[in-house]
Amino acid sequence: MTFQHYRGWRPRYANGQELAHWADMPLLPDYLDVLGELGWELSAASSGQTFLATVTWCGSISGAPA
Repeated sequence: MTFQHYRGWRPRYANGQELAHWADMPLLPDYLDVLGELGWELSAASSGQTFLATVTWCGSISGAPA
């Protein structure tokens, strides 16, 4: 999962695929809260110059809200 800044930090890519309507996705804290409620666990994060973070989750991202 990769997040990019657009009117706040939002999820943009999952498994290398751009999310449809990513610019309208929830902000990073809200999105991570939803994933946590679904049983996801953050296992790693790294920062880059263009993107805030690439996040690795324990499990399949297919269950993530879009």
